Amino acid sequence: MRSYKYFEEHKTLMFTPEDVSRDIISQLNINKQDIVLEPFKGEGSFYNQLPPCNKFYCEKDENINFFDWQDKVDWIVSNPPFKILVDDKPTNGLIPIIEHSMTIASKGFGYLVNHRLFNALTVRRLRLWKDQGFCISYIKVYEIKKWFGRYFFILFEKDKMGILDF
Repeated sequence: MRSYKYFEEHKTLMFTPEDVSRDIISQLNINKQDIVLEPFKGEGSFYNQLPPCNKFYCEKDENINFFDWQDKVDWIVSNPPFKILVDDKPTNGLIPIIEHSMTIASKGFGYLVNHRLFNALTVRRLRLWKDQGFCISYIKVYEIKKWFGRYFFILFEKDKMGILDF
């Protein structure tokens, strides 16, 4: 069994601007009965913007580890860490995060990622995830002035038509 932990880099954390998290949440079709998980809460940019629903969060500083979360949810939305430790080795965080999200999300999940994480979305992985019922249904590019480069909000939805051809 693999071990997943948070990778502690000695860098300043950069939290998602509220206007960006608000715009991202507007792309989700959340209703009042939905259960929504924010797996990397930080200062709560996404969590605090969620509409009235059954909302929960994970946060490493509160010792609530996303990889330990097993309860089913409808939606997951966050700005995930770039790296995590997999079996004590620093690894691109997006792939294990997506794979765990697929085990607990019934409607979909969306993550704001940088270009390095985006490049991890290989054709082989996209096919594997499609076979499990999840396709990318929406992508939006953000220029966030206080961060370096472009950021991509990628929405995966279960049993929906994907927007990518591969």
